[in-house]
Amino acid sequence: MAGRLGGIAPGTLDFHGQTATHATAAADTSAHEAMSGLMARWAAALPRFAEAGDRLQAAMHGAARAYAESDGAVAAAAEKGERRS
Repeated sequence: MAGRLGGIAPGTLDFHGQTATHATAAADTSAHEAMSGLMARWAAALPRFAEAGDRLQAAMHGAARAYAESDGAVAAAAEKGERRS
């Protein structure tokens, strides 16, 4: 899951770039103002969305590391207990 989240930030930035290119096609049409407003909102929201994806990915990696360390500690303690028996 964390690996899949790693694609969010680059994916949203790529999508924004592609959309911005197509938005220029609305120049000198009645849709220009609507497209400009939409692109302004996208420009404000997408970086936040990408940042949230990056933070969530980092948190999931941290949680996975902590889980692996805990699991290793439990296994080591169990192994020590078996040797004493």
